[in-house]
Amino acid sequence: EATLRTPVGAQLRAAGFGLALFDADFTAEFERRYARAVRVVAPVDSRNYRLNVGLYSRDEPFVFSHYRNRNALVIVGIAVLAGTIGLGAYVLARETAREKQTADMQAEFVSNVSHELRTPLTSIRMYAETLLLKRYHTDEQRQQYLQTVMRESQRLSRMVGNILDFSRMESGRKTWDFVDTDVAGIVHATLREFEPMLEDQGFTVEIAIDDDLPMIKADPEALVTAVANLLTNAIRYSPDRKQLKVCLYATGPQIALDIADRGVGIPEGESTIIFEKYRRD
Repeated sequence: EATLRTPVGAQLRAAGFGLALFDADFTAEFERRYARAVRVVAPVDSRNYRLNVGLYSRDEPFVFSHYRNRNALVIVGIAVLAGTIGLGAYVLARETAREKQTADMQAEFVSNVSHELRTPLTSIRMYAETLLLKRYHTDEQRQQYLQTVMRESQRLSRMVGNILDFSRMESGRKTWDFVDTDVAGIVHATLREFEPMLEDQGFTVEIAIDDDLPMIKADPEALVTAVANLLTNAIRYSPDRKQLKVCLYATGPQIALDIADRGVGIPEGESTIIFEKYRRD
């Protein structure tokens, strides 16, 4: 009785068990009396084999229900743990695959940038060598070569600037300098820079820029980069229909710039991923 009043005894009673203390000679009687119950008999002490303790179920349906519920909780816990581990493994595998994809795209990006940097460098070197060796026939031809060197150096400078800006944005060090900006002047100047390239590629360019557009707060360098990138993409991805339309107009207090081409466009379903890092389709 004293044992049953302890915390352990209270737990045994709550689980539907009773406890009996008896002489070893009474073991057979204990086994007979509780033959239909769940029971356990053991010596009280390893040095005293004459005194046994017997644990038996007082309410068998309750005992089975109690342990069935407990086992069910254990099984549910194991299932939840297994599910959590499985979900963690899936997330880890997905993130690993995504990191690998990003690394592959980064390698491809670096390869493409290296190739594109070689193009203006080759042109500058070739025309500089031509001018240095005076392999031109007229002053007009010399002027054309100089203009080509200037255009390709501007293109190279813009590409390097894009790479540096990308690096600064990746590291969170990119800043913008918003000042009063003449957007129309920037668009006109960028179009003049691209004019020889557009002519060489056979593009028809339609320009519609409203007069008396207001100044706006913007970063002029970033705006030049954005317009140049749009024009570059239009040239690169318009293999057949070489038509380009540039519209700049006021929409209330704001200014809208539209650059439309007849190129291959963005494949359906990929418009949501085109701004991912290193994405190039």
